[in-house]
Amino acid sequence: MHSFAYHAPATLPEAIALMGRDPAHSRYLAGGTDLYLALEHRLADVRTLIDLKTIGTLEGIGVGPGPAWRIGALTRLADVERHPDLQRWFPALCAAAAVVGGPPVRNRATLGGNLCNASPAADAATPLLALIHRMVVS
Repeated sequence: MHSFAYHAPATLPEAIALMGRDPAHSRYLAGGTDLYLALEHRLADVRTLIDLKTIGTLEGIGVGPGPAWRIGALTRLADVERHPDLQRWFPALCAAAAVVGGPPVRNRATLGGNLCNASPAADAATPLLALIHRMVVS
């Protein structure tokens, strides 16, 4: 792996501003399951790494705003898979989370990363599209 600048912003606007400095060579870090492989195999020219895990508002599962459910982009897939209310109301989403990698991957990988990584294996995308009127991923 090569060296890069590491930032752990406290807010989302700060993270966005950091990305804006050099978007071609900056990457957000959430779970990192795909990013670490890209760095290891030199598939990405990363000069700045922006760790989002310090932004607590991006994680968690709950109801709101309104009648919609909210799942934070940094919520781990293992948490989606095992959440009792999601299992009851949205079993397809839990089942999709359950087939991503193995348990070690799901304990690290995030819902946002699964959706935003441009992977054809974005397992959570289909059930979330079906539930678009009931879910807010933020």
